Amino acid sequence: MIYHTSHSEIKEVHNKGLFGDVLFFSNNVYEMAEAKFVYSVDNDELSFIEPCQIDDEATTQEVMAYAKVDEDTAFDLLAGDVDAYDICDDCEDAADLSWKIQYFQAQAAKRMGFDGCKSRDEQGAVYMIPMFGRENLLNEVK
Repeated sequence: MIYHTSHSEIKEVHNKGLFGDVLFFSNNVYEMAEAKFVYSVDNDELSFIEPCQIDDEATTQEVMAYAKVDEDTAFDLLAGDVDAYDICDDCEDAADLSWKIQYFQAQAAKRMGFDGCKSRDEQGAVYMIPMFGRENLLNEVK
């Protein structure tokens, strides 16, 4: 099982916001400030791709436009070979781009026929899963 914590109950996943319909999961229940809800998903039933396996031209083009970088840099950002902090002068911009790259990785995984993308962040392993229309996969733990 992998876990997602939330400040509010998830009844429906939408496509709005910084991460669109992408929810982030980890191997352990992590504590967020005032997280009242914990959800699990059976990751054994899902298929994941790692960032280094992403090969999706449409997503690469989206990263190029969003980050204002060339194609090679966009591909390297998606693959995790280049970090946002390597190309951004401002730490806040780098943090925003890092999060947005995770969104793009999840969308690329979906386009490539996977359920999500498995990567690493400051919490350890992170599973980024587009969940729009797939709320039935969520099991409330807390």
